[in-house]
Amino acid sequence: MRLGCSLNQSHRAASCRRPRFEAAGYAQIVSEANSPVQPGLRRVARDSVVYGAGFFLGKIASLLLLPLYTRLLTPSDYGVLQLLQITSDVVDIVTAGGLTSSVVRFVAMATDDGQRRSIIATAFWSVVGTRLLGGVLIAIFASSLSQLAFKTTEHTSLVRLSGLNFVVGALSIVPLLELQASRRARAHGVASVLKLVFQLALTALFVVKFHWGVRGVLYSSLFAAAAQAVVLVPPLLRRPGMSASLAEYRRLTQFGRSYQFAAVAAFILSFSDRLVLSVRSTEEVGLYGLASQVSLLLSSLIAEPFGRAWEPALYSLRAYARERQSYEAGRGLLLLIATMVVAATAMSLFAQPGLQLMSSAPFWGAARLVPVLAFAQVVRSWGDFSRTAINLEGDTRPVMRAAWSGAAVTLVLFPLLVPVFGAGGAAASSCVGLTVRTLVLRAFARRILPVSSTERRALGVLLVGVLASSIAFTPIPESIWWRTTLFTFAFAVFCAVLWRRAFVASERELLLSMVRSRLLRR
Repeated sequence: MRLGCSLNQSHRAASCRRPRFEAAGYAQIVSEANSPVQPGLRRVARDSVVYGAGFFLGKIASLLLLPLYTRLLTPSDYGVLQLLQITSDVVDIVTAGGLTSSVVRFVAMATDDGQRRSIIATAFWSVVGTRLLGGVLIAIFASSLSQLAFKTTEHTSLVRLSGLNFVVGALSIVPLLELQASRRARAHGVASVLKLVFQLALTALFVVKFHWGVRGVLYSSLFAAAAQAVVLVPPLLRRPGMSASLAEYRRLTQFGRSYQFAAVAAFILSFSDRLVLSVRSTEEVGLYGLASQVSLLLSSLIAEPFGRAWEPALYSLRAYARERQSYEAGRGLLLLIATMVVAATAMSLFAQPGLQLMSSAPFWGAARLVPVLAFAQVVRSWGDFSRTAINLEGDTRPVMRAAWSGAAVTLVLFPLLVPVFGAGGAAASSCVGLTVRTLVLRAFARRILPVSSTERRALGVLLVGVLASSIAFTPIPESIWWRTTLFTFAFAVFCAVLWRRAFVASERELLLSMVRSRLLRR
């Protein structure tokens, strides 16, 4: 029995529940979606691959340097870096939260070039101005922030350096968002890859050769952000008609207001776990932070690239009938969740052997946290997908309600689970909170783009992935080669079952044709 039914099987009315519109209209939608004029999911998949390739190259470089970092930095150093990032995120929420969430939507939906340039200019100066204000606040209160985060003032200079990173990084935010909204995935990918490669090279120099530790990581980030801004900002500002508008600023802030309040809840869901663990020890924060960084590869390599391609694509479909939008949304959701689940399952199974090969023994305990945090990223990506549908309507209040629902559950679970299970309790609390957020977002999004039949199939894929990943917790020998062999076999079986049962023949052919077209182009 398959995991649900397929939207592509229009000829199997008896075995598949169709959307509620006529067969002729359905056939037209399928024809449009697969035609060369309206590539639909093909364009999204292509742009996702381009975005993902940029992230992938950067992450591969990071993984190659991981053995050096884990031998030159301690778990406490990783904890310091995590808490510095959290400090910057808090200031960003207070000063600029919600503003950047509006840029892609309004640029993609602009009616002419003049309006588009006005939106870009307004967003650029607004983001830079608010980030500059935040940087000044960090510099003024650096000593107090160090005392609050680290229970000591000896990291005051690191806090100020983190604040300078915060300001310089703002310069490239809107230029990159403009490339995303304009669906210029290749230019966006090149800019991101060059920055990552430059930053990693500087990190290797400062940390490995000069032994600057945490300070070296911060300096490498600062110089790389500055170099990217020098490349991206001047061409943007030299365009004619790049003048800020008070009316556009009001539109951007009005749309993003709910996102600003939601950002506070998102912070609780994303980073409060590390703050709670910091009460126990910075070493535990470091291990949890390493596991989080590993699981965030799912977001960096799959969910975020897909989201960057999907959001402007969905806005471009606003002129079509709602049935066409729902059809495309259903295909997009299944592709996203299936890809995320496959990657999360692989990550869960091979985290322990991977850390044994690439890090020193004090970091191996992070592998036990990876499965929970990895599937938390799968659930988060489902919620973010639903959020895009809500953005299409323009009323973002459901986003705020969903975020605060998840944050409230997380805050209730922390005092119950963390004292007993430590980092494992923090991971479980965050996962449950993200699940609640996704359920609320899904409830609102279904009123806008109903994709019920595809959601059932996606849920089946998720549950099978969780079941396969549970093998990582079984009591088997600690030998790295025994684990690798067993987990490789289990993962191969899982992928075979998923390929045959989650997708029907027409969908398998569509996926294979997309892969073949990419290979032939190369």
